[in-house]
Amino acid sequence: PTFETCMMGKVLSRLLSQNKGLAALVAAGCAAGDFKDDFLRELFGVFVMVGTQFSAGKWIATGSWQTEWVYTACATIGTDWISGGANLNPAVSLFLYAVGEINRRQFIAKSAAAFAAITCAFPAFDWISNNLSLPLLTGPVFEEHKRSLQTALEHEFKATVALCMTIAAVSWELPIKDNYMMKMTFITMMVRGICERYNAVGPAMNPAVAIAYAAHFRQGRYPTSVNQYLVFCGAPAAGALVSAFAYAAVSNRKVFGYPARALLGFSRGKLA
Repeated sequence: PTFETCMMGKVLSRLLSQNKGLAALVAAGCAAGDFKDDFLRELFGVFVMVGTQFSAGKWIATGSWQTEWVYTACATIGTDWISGGANLNPAVSLFLYAVGEINRRQFIAKSAAAFAAITCAFPAFDWISNNLSLPLLTGPVFEEHKRSLQTALEHEFKATVALCMTIAAVSWELPIKDNYMMKMTFITMMVRGICERYNAVGPAMNPAVAIAYAAHFRQGRYPTSVNQYLVFCGAPAAGALVSAFAYAAVSNRKVFGYPARALLGFSRGKLA
């Protein structure tokens, strides 16, 4: 076992005894899908993602933005390879479920694992930061007194649409879809560009990261403002669904098992 899996196991067991919500997530995830392929792989992948990607510019690659970008790209590709292609994001899992790439049980398992992993990850890496005198790892924050709700919603929605459409294009449509390194390099550069463009509240593009970090930031108390959930859950979910309908309509695929073009009111031949 690696250092991170040992750390994750210790933190998870401790938090499970203290947090009924986390215990429910783990139970739901284990019951919904295959434990090893769906739940455990996602749990491990998300934990590694926080440790490697959120540390960019804080623990590692602190010299310049160019160094940080290169490190982030390497960390993203490494995380995907180590985790065996984990989704790492409930919004992405929703998009993949909508277009038929994963089933409902896998969607539930992967989403539960993502929330559970983030809940474990930030306390674990806080412990490392405190013991090694390193900066604390931080996540996306929606400060309602600094950013308007409209701007936050717009940025999270657009960022999620851009992310999902990038994944669809690179994974299934572009000529580089069969070249792993080219495909992942393109995705990581696009993700970095999305983060720079739609940065009103991060962007998170990931309900698990945003909500679990918000709870960690508030010392275990989940946000009470509805606006936080609209921005970090509603906007990414809407972005994932809009992306699914748009991609399925253009590529003549089904969405949630139904022909997208028929659902959107396009007659045969209008989108040849």
